Amino acid sequence: RFRTASGAFFTRRREDLATRKKVWAENQARKDALCARAEVLAESTDWDAAANELKRLQNDWKTVGPIRRNKSEEMWGRFRAAADKFFERYHNRHQITLSNKLAEREALIVELEVLAAVETTSRPADYAERVQQLRTTWNRSVPIPSAEAKVLADRWQATLTRVIQQHADAFAGSDFDPAVA
Repeated sequence: RFRTASGAFFTRRREDLATRKKVWAENQARKDALCARAEVLAESTDWDAAANELKRLQNDWKTVGPIRRNKSEEMWGRFRAAADKFFERYHNRHQITLSNKLAEREALIVELEVLAAVETTSRPADYAERVQQLRTTWNRSVPIPSAEAKVLADRWQATLTRVIQQHADAFAGSDFDPAVA
């Protein structure tokens, strides 16, 4: 009788363990997908939508069942790191936006400086149009209220003035024509 009872117990235990392993694997796959999505959202700049989705992912995490104990802390650390990274960036989103705007302005200045370095003899035919296009883009850019913006604006103006003075003949009859002003 003992052998029969013992055999039945271990048979049910094996079946239960196989079922648990299957459930743990499914839960781990779900948590892995949540981690992957959280890691993508950690880099997002669509602040409100990403914050809402990340909060939803945090709630989903709670509904997913258990996984193997040796994987549990690792998965939680990965998920938590992605969420923390996003919310740290979310907290500093205004500074990040300002940095991006400053980088855009810096790129415009660099492009204008490249045009300023062009020799008169090797100047492309659409030189004046390119300078005008850069100026239009600069003027339509969102104003940036910061000390760094003042430095960039001064650099922009100095470079634009140098371009117009060096290549005055390319701007004849345009808004940039020094003879018209």
